[in-house]
Amino acid sequence: MITIAPELPGAIDVIRAATAVGVIAAAGHTDASAEVTADAIAAGTSHATHLFSGMRPFHHRDPGPAGALLDSQVTCEVIADGVHLHDTAIRLAARAVGPGNLVLITDAMTAAGMPDGNYRLGELAVTVTGGVARLSAASAPPGGLGAIAGSTATMDQVVRHAITAVGLSVPEVAEAASTTPARRLGLAGETGALRPGLAADIVLLDGDFRLQTVIARGAPVPAQ
Repeated sequence: MITIAPELPGAIDVIRAATAVGVIAAAGHTDASAEVTADAIAAGTSHATHLFSGMRPFHHRDPGPAGALLDSQVTCEVIADGVHLHDTAIRLAARAVGPGNLVLITDAMTAAGMPDGNYRLGELAVTVTGGVARLSAASAPPGGLGAIAGSTATMDQVVRHAITAVGLSVPEVAEAASTTPARRLGLAGETGALRPGLAADIVLLDGDFRLQTVIARGAPVPAQ
C-alpha cells in the first residue's frame, strides 16, 4: 500500500502503475479537489489514509478529497481516538462507506501507551500533553499550538472509543478493526476472523471493552 496526494504532478500515472502490479493506492495528506480525487479513484485509488486528517476540510460547496472518497466505494480509515475526529464525523463516515469499508486505525507514534513528555516523530520534535501528541513549540506557529502529530492511542483504546463513545456496534467495530483491514491487505485467508483454517489470533476484552488477553496463533502472549 502507498499513500499519495492525487494533486501532485504525475500522481495519476503513479496510481495506475501501482495498481497494475497489485499495490493498493491510497489517497491521503492531500489538498486535492473533489474532482481531482474522483479522477484518482477512477485511475485505481481504492483506499483513504486516515480520512479527514491531513486533508482539505470538507465544505458543502467544496467537498474536497473527503467528500469524493465518501461518495465512492473505497475503504476509508478513521482515527477513532477521540482527538483527531469528532465522534459525529466518525458516525457519518461509517454510514457513508457502509459495512465492510470502514477501517479503524490508531495512527500511533512512539508515544503510544507512554506517559506525557517529549518524543520524536521522524525528524520532528513532539510534545505529548494529556495524551495528545503535537509538534513541539519550535515547530508551532507563533502563539499557537503545534499540529497534531500522530496518536498515542493503542488499538484497544480505539475499539473501546468506537463502541462506547461513537456508538458503533460491537460487530461493526470488530469488522473495522480486524476483518476489513486483513481483507484489504490480502490476508483474509490467514487472519482477521474467527473460523476454521485461519490463525487463532484473538483479543479478549472485558465487559467494559478493556484488554484482558491477547492470543497470537493460538498461544497467549505474556503481559508486559
